[in-house]
Amino acid sequence: MVKVKKPLYGISDYESLIENDYYYVDKTMYIEKLENLAERYIMILR
Repeated sequence: MVKVKKPLYGISDYESLIENDYYYVDKTMYIEKLENLAERYIMILR
């Protein structure tokens, strides 16, 4: 049987995410790409 991770909503504490087996996607690699964009405004939705 495949265990499905719980969806994440409103939790910003990394330790709680890991301990409670929530689904988490690390998008750190995109920070440099965002910093290098020539756009004046960037909207990031959480």
